[in-house]
Amino acid sequence: MDAAHAEIADAYMRWVADGDLSIKDHCAPEFHDNVSGQDVNVFDIVGGWFAASFSDRTIEHHATMADRDRIIVWFTFRGVHIGNGFPRMVDLEVQGAQVVWPQVHILRVENCDLARDRKDPNPHWGFGSFWFLGW
Repeated sequence: MDAAHAEIADAYMRWVADGDLSIKDHCAPEFHDNVSGQDVNVFDIVGGWFAASFSDRTIEHHATMADRDRIIVWFTFRGVHIGNGFPRMVDLEVQGAQVVWPQVHILRVENCDLARDRKDPNPHWGFGSFWFLGW
């Protein structure tokens, strides 16, 4: 894996753990998040959800893999549940519980930027079960 791919993966994990918005510097102008339908502002919006939902956020990095146009990042998020900023968490009782949330994210890269593909316009796919919510 080259340094550019590694930096994108690291920036993504810093955003999840700390709210570091430098991930936006790695987005192409046409960036579009397939989960939310948002442009690069998705990092501000979802970052606010993280901040409103969890304190003491950490990331346990398991692996990062890359090929020429994809980066796959596997990590476990940990935090203390302090609120319900995420839409799927509305009405969930807040008890200050420690949350363990395994996740895999696939990022589409073009010219060292998170980008859309002409055939598949989604530069980000996120897989992380909300099973910790008891569903």
